[in-house]
Amino acid sequence: AYDEAERLPRTLEESLAHLSTTRRGPWEIIVVDDGSHDSTCEFVAARLAAEPRLRLLSSGRGANRGKGAALAAGAAAARGD
Repeated sequence: AYDEAERLPRTLEESLAHLSTTRRGPWEIIVVDDGSHDSTCEFVAARLAAEPRLRLLSSGRGANRGKGAALAAGAAAARGD
């Protein structure tokens, strides 16, 4: 996610609701913040306590490494299959 503070709340809430009602067994959502300058990281961090299946990885403010690196970091951090 890069500067997605406006779009991420709706997308994340819809994804959480969908997975909560349709998935059996363990699942997780990993948000990789790729150096956002907005409140993307803060929004996700605020949701972590309420949703234990949500995880946040951050490359650090301003450290934009690109979509490929963010996808690779999320895949490497995944706990499932």
